[in-house]
Amino acid sequence: MLEREWICTNKDCRIATLLIGETESGISAPKCLCGASLKKCYMPPHFKSLEGKELESAKELFPLTSAT
Repeated sequence: MLEREWICTNKDCRIATLLIGETESGISAPKCLCGASLKKCYMPPHFKSLEGKELESAKELFPLTSAT
């Protein structure tokens, strides 16, 4: 399940809502009750430190090469 927070683009409305769908395309171009388009709320990126086996796997997938 994909959950996304959306906000109304109408300055007078600005309702925020949580939409749930099976896929990203399942909740694309939703409309507010006032009839205006909804847009996705900004979500900052989430970074994770890799350790152990995850780090070794990443090194195999993305080997560092020198640009000489």
